[in-house]
Amino acid sequence: MNHTLEAISSRITEAEEQISDLEDCVVKITATEQNIEKRMKTMKTRLRGLWDNSKHTGICIIGAPEGEEREKGPKKIFEK
Repeated sequence: MNHTLEAISSRITEAEEQISDLEDCVVKITATEQNIEKRMKTMKTRLRGLWDNSKHTGICIIGAPEGEEREKGPKKIFEK
């Protein structure tokens, strides 16, 4: 009977250790997920800022060959 109680006590101790290890893993996974969510929010904010900057710029660059500019003058090029 005494031997049986020791075996059961040993199994309970092992199970408690395994549960403790699993709880530690859950805490680590939760912390990792929270870090990932924070990084995703930061990246989305940065992307939104870049998109807004490119969207609001609206600058259009028109190039003219150098030869035409010299021959016709700047006024003729801007008339196009």
